[in-house]
Amino acid sequence: RAAEVLFGYSSTEMIGVPIEVLVPTRFRDQHRDDHQRFGATAISTRRAMGAGREVMGQHNDGSELAIEVSLSRQFIDGRQIGTAVIRDVSDRRAEEKLRHLIANEVAHRLRNTMAIVNSIVSLTARTASSTGELKTSLLSRFNAISRTNESLIRRSWIEASFRELLESELAPYRNDTDRM
Repeated sequence: RAAEVLFGYSSTEMIGVPIEVLVPTRFRDQHRDDHQRFGATAISTRRAMGAGREVMGQHNDGSELAIEVSLSRQFIDGRQIGTAVIRDVSDRRAEEKLRHLIANEVAHRLRNTMAIVNSIVSLTARTASSTGELKTSLLSRFNAISRTNESLIRRSWIEASFRELLESELAPYRNDTDRM
């Protein structure tokens, strides 16, 4: 029943049909080769299919799903018995891709922030007339960066109001007449 739900075929539809119908067309030749190699020896064995690479299944409606397959072949009373345990891992794969995307975005943002920090320190040091002024100016500007990051974090790094970010970043540069 689980396979019927997973792939959208009834068990009666699948009897006598090559298993490759459950594999996207572009992977069928590889699947046949893997299947033949797996069945080529006369010893009992177990293994994960597609170890080290993504394995895809195909639903009856043509949609694809990421799967994990564990194969087992046993010989009982001279007969070869094969089993396959199949798990839909589409949600897990999607979460892994999202985590990877977020990690890359955080790393990118950190590199940009460090470049900004270096620039702010260099530019602020050029115009500061005292260490006190340098400290005050740097802290004000770093707080603006911090507020921007907080704004992005509140929105899960996905979107933020450009106006809010701009006002936050430019706040340290405003004077009494609200000019920059």
